[in-house]
Parts: sequence; structure tokens; C-alpha cells
Amino acid sequence: MRYPGEVWFLPPEARPGGDLKGRRHVLLTACADADDVGIMAYASTQPTEAEYGAAYVRLDPATTGYGRRGFTGFLRTTYVYPSRLIPARSEDFQRMAGRIIDEMPELRLALRHALGLGAGSSDGVGAAADSWRGRVVSLTAALQQEIGFGYGIIVTEPTYSNAERYQLFVPIDSLAEFEPRDGDVVILRAGGSSVMSFPTDGVLTAVPEVQSLFHPTELKGWTEADRLGSRRTVWSLTAKCRNLPLVQMNEARRTNGAPGLEVDQCSREDSNLHELAPTGS
Repeated sequence: MRYPGEVWFLPPEARPGGDLKGRRHVLLTACADADDVGIMAYASTQPTEAEYGAAYVRLDPATTGYGRRGFTGFLRTTYVYPSRLIPARSEDFQRMAGRIIDEMPELRLALRHALGLGAGSSDGVGAAADSWRGRVVSLTAALQQEIGFGYGIIVTEPTYSNAERYQLFVPIDSLAEFEPRDGDVVILRAGGSSVMSFPTDGVLTAVPEVQSLFHPTELKGWTEADRLGSRRTVWSLTAKCRNLPLVQMNEARRTNGAPGLEVDQCSREDSNLHELAPTGS
């Protein structure tokens, strides 16, 4: 079993906007040794995304006892970006370099910020108004082929979302194409009316597979689907995100009216991301 906080080398990403070299990443979800997927936070010695406003944790391996003993796996000051998440198959974990411990509380807060919890959506009047957060977007053919989903809901915090760099998104697609799993949110629409660009009786939102796309090369376009009730949809996703142990927020689920839109409550509260960081770690 592999656990949150472990630092692993991943192979280069072939996709446009991906990392062209193998580098260390920080594991955020518990992951089995085989036939499983873990969510990783990108790590870099460069402050590039921080300068664009991305959420990050600056890790100096020389400033903590654990780091000074060489156990973090990082040799130089490094920026860990929970604003850039990468799903990785167990088989792609190349070599464990170390583990971070002292920075985990700060990483929790940074992930909460990266997800924009409480910021609302683009069609509201809060902090996210007129940002990309809450918009339903179509993905490029190359990205769709890689992850299997054709659409996504942007959940990046508002300020960084408008920089149009790496967008956090929850993959979504027709319920007819996928079987719901633990942690997924199913959005039902009465009468089989059109959602996104295809007729469907429902949409599956794969919350446990939250990840990043590179806006200039992997986001094909903005659909008008979010006009169908994005505020309630985003609230449903936010409720799931609040259950991530790294961003634990013990707030009650809340729903906002949206005619014809219903969130299926049959999916379990615990998502596959629930092992992201145990409470109190």
C-alpha cells in the first residue's frame, strides 16, 4: 500500500502541456500497489505557477529535522502545487524518493484554496463570478482519448482560474457511458433533456478523478451547459470536496434550487479521495 505524503518519481507526460521529464511528485491519496490510481501533486523547483497565483507549498528540505536528515526526497527548495493534480496508475510509480510530514497541515490548507471551496461558481455573485470556476468545458480529442471523458467542470479557485494556466477539473460525461463508483456524483435531469451537447437522462461526475488540464492546449471550449444549474452542481461537487481529508470541513451539505436538476444522493459520502490525508495527520 502507498500512502499520502510519499514522494515518488513519475515518468514524463506525453500529452500537450505535460511534464517532459521524470520528476518527483507528492502522493495525495492512498493507493494500492497494483491496479489502482493515485492522485499526485506536481512539484518543481521553479516558482512559475506561484507567480501566476497558483496555490502552493514551499518546501525547504533544510528547515525541518525530517528534511535535514534527507528523508523528504527533495534536495533543493521545491514548490509543491496542489493546484496541479495528476492521476497516476500504480504501475507508473517508478521510485519512492522520500516522504513529507511537517508540511502536510499546510498542504491541506493549500488544497482547500486550490479547489476554491466556498467561492461559488462563475454564474453567481460571489468571488467566482465571471471566472472559469463552475463552467462546463469540452476537452480536446487528445485529452479525451487519454482519460476517457469528453467534458469537465472547472473547480479551480477563481483568481488562478482566470490566469488560464492549469485548471483543476472534475471529469464528467453521459451516465450512459459510465457506471457510477464510490465518490461519484450523479446529476439527473428530468425528461431526458439535453445536458452539454448530447441528449442524456443523466451526467456522471467523477469526483475521485479530479485532475488538471493545461488551459491553452487541452481545453477545447466552454459549453453553455453550466446555465442549466451550475450553482447547485458546483455545490454538490464542493460537498464532496469538503470530505477530502486534506481539506476536511465539517459543514452540512446544502442545496440550492435549480428547476429540473436533481442530485442523486445514492452515491456514498466517502469518496476514493477520502484517504488523501487522515484527520489529524
